[in-house]
Amino acid sequence: YQRRVRALFENYAGKGGTTIDDSGLENFFNDINVDLSDMMSLAISWQLRAKTIGSFSKEEFVNGFKRLNCATISDIKNQVKTLKTELQDDKVFKEFYLYVFDFAKGPHENKRVLELEIAIVMWETVLVNRFKYLPEWVAYVREVHAKPINRDTWSLLLDFSRINFLEDYDTEGAWPSLIDEFVEYVKSKKNKK
Repeated sequence: YQRRVRALFENYAGKGGTTIDDSGLENFFNDINVDLSDMMSLAISWQLRAKTIGSFSKEEFVNGFKRLNCATISDIKNQVKTLKTELQDDKVFKEFYLYVFDFAKGPHENKRVLELEIAIVMWETVLVNRFKYLPEWVAYVREVHAKPINRDTWSLLLDFSRINFLEDYDTEGAWPSLIDEFVEYVKSKKNKK
């Protein structure tokens, strides 16, 4: 089992390679029928506990495959199907969503924020069918906020995306000020129409 996974790793990393990156990563995702721009590429990275965008270390790949009980490309393809179903669960999705913040900001321990454009790309990838007001949110943070996103805002945006804020928003709630300001922005635009 271990030998098969190591051989699979070398297939993508090259003989003696310590990481899968660039073309190896692209080939891996092509072989499992996952587009690199699709949310499932992030979900597989999450399942492998990858720390850096654009690469899998040998340890991440081998241990991840072992944890997932996968030894072949066919096994990981089946895992993708299972994962798609599991991500429908709000609790599982939240765990994944929180991982995306850390993954996207990179392994720098002193970095506590996510650059705005990276946050936007990630939101457009993972929240596209989950947040009705995603286009308005993206336009707002680009035009008005224009600063990096902290973990608190990132985390609470998912909770916020699950409510009908035009009717159910509690202004006394513990929302980050950026979300409070966004609600006012959207409501004022709606009132002008």
